[in-house]
Amino acid sequence: MLVEDTAQQIEALEIQGATRVAIESIKALEDIADDVDDQTLQENADRLLETRPTEPALQNAVRFVLETGRFDEALKHFEEAKTAINSYGAELLADDDAVYTHCHSSTVEGIIIEATEHTDIHVYNTETRPRFQGRITAEELSDAGISVDHFVDSAAIKALDGADRMLIGADAVTADGTVYNKIGSRLIAEAAVRRDVPVHVCTDSWKLWQKEAPVAVEERSHDEVWDSPPTNVSIHNPAFEAVPADLIDSIVTELGVLEPDAVADAYHHHYDH
Repeated sequence: MLVEDTAQQIEALEIQGATRVAIESIKALEDIADDVDDQTLQENADRLLETRPTEPALQNAVRFVLETGRFDEALKHFEEAKTAINSYGAELLADDDAVYTHCHSSTVEGIIIEATEHTDIHVYNTETRPRFQGRITAEELSDAGISVDHFVDSAAIKALDGADRMLIGADAVTADGTVYNKIGSRLIAEAAVRRDVPVHVCTDSWKLWQKEAPVAVEERSHDEVWDSPPTNVSIHNPAFEAVPADLIDSIVTELGVLEPDAVADAYHHHYDH
């Protein structure tokens, strides 16, 4: 697939989920790598990077393949990481646990599906307006034979009242353990803490934010919310928000189940050599 086609599909959320965005971007760059010079490859990489400014999995993966040329190794990383995270995450879930999740995370989905091979799991999830990514979670878990109660976003607390654990994905993790995830995640995590519902973030450690600049939160088009708002009405459509480390019980990574502020050290210890 051409890089521009991939970029447009990412922007339109036809390709979504931080891991899938990274994988499809690597594949698009691999398709042209043998046919273009380094400058053109970098320009195409930049086009992909600008599609998701809040997703370091994409940034770290693109940097890796540009520096090493090892596209297969990057793709292998995501596959092996997925297997490890599924295993670690499934071990957290007890028989008959009810899991609450927000938005769509293929990582969380994989954990739940693996856990149901050994135990019964019920899922509560929210639709995640304005693009309804939560419906993807409900549909795919339903297809896997898993029972799901689906709620409108404003009923998230009602969903939490029936949950034993909250599992969400992540688009970025900073060195201090702050997690950036779909808008609404912090509000729901705060409600979970008040209800003594453990909050677990499930993510590949390649989502570690390594830039000196603060995490860039993507502001999406107001058209997704209200295509013709009245005069004097400003529409705000941030895609992500920060979830502070003190709201998070653990971060489930391919390197193990970690304290939020331990992810950066684990990443550098494992990969910086």
